[in-house]
Amino acid sequence: MNNPLLLISDLPKFSLIQTKHVLPAVQVALDECRKEVSKIINKKSQFSWENLCQPFLEIWYLGGTKSKIIQSIH
Repeated sequence: MNNPLLLISDLPKFSLIQTKHVLPAVQVALDECRKEVSKIINKKSQFSWENLCQPFLEIWYLGGTKSKIIQSIH
């Protein structure tokens, strides 16, 4: 799928983004977040900032970045 919301670049390609791209991009982002959360919580080690909190912050940041792009086009 050629979805500009799924491309990684410094700046979003706003001129290419269409409403039909939003739902697939959100679904991909949620799937990626679910996979990362599963990896984190299934670790067999004691949780710490480095192996629990920091990865959650990174996941939250990536999801937030994508949602801000979507919000700015609507």
